[in-house]
Amino acid sequence: VTSALGPWKITCRGAYKLVQGFDPSILGGVEAQKHGPVPPLLFDVERDPRELADLAAKRPELAAELARLA
Repeated sequence: VTSALGPWKITCRGAYKLVQGFDPSILGGVEAQKHGPVPPLLFDVERDPRELADLAAKRPELAAELARLA
């Protein structure tokens, strides 16, 4: 996916969604590139459809596995 925030990737498997290269806290396209790489974000979209709880730190093995699929 490419947007005004630059290139980013989404990988889904079952209820889990991994987002790489996207910074949801930055709203400007050029500004996003100045802050460097953003850690991957992992969500359980069935339990957390609004994607408020990043599970990447709690489930690093799953985040790494989904990152390899991207």
